[in-house]
Amino acid sequence: MHSAMTLFTGAVFIMVALLITITSARKCHSCKGTPNVTECDMLPVETCHTDKPFCIISNKMTVISFVTFHSKVTITKGCANEQECTTENSFVWLSKENQHCCSYDLCNDGDGTNGGKSTEQSRVLLAVALALALLKMIL
Repeated sequence: MHSAMTLFTGAVFIMVALLITITSARKCHSCKGTPNVTECDMLPVETCHTDKPFCIISNKMTVISFVTFHSKVTITKGCANEQECTTENSFVWLSKENQHCCSYDLCNDGDGTNGGKSTEQSRVLLAVALALALLKMIL
């Protein structure tokens, strides 16, 4: 009888611990359009609502100069829902956006390249696409 009660108490304790873990709110780094990753990660952390259970990071690169292929990178981080996380990375004339979602606390730290292509690879792809577009316009 005593070991059955101990086993039952242990099972209840584990179930309560799991329930607390499952229902605890996700915490994500949060910033909008910040050019500096380190600065973004030092801003206050956002506590997500249950309708946005994922952390997201989005790197957007926009070409500023055709001559030097100079670009501007902005980082946006925060909480996201499943629909926001299933949106595909986009490449639009003069800009490219990569995003990555994850599902544990503060998993959207750094520049977000661990889940997708690096910013340097994106710059190369953008430069090649622009060069081809310019070549097509010339010919």
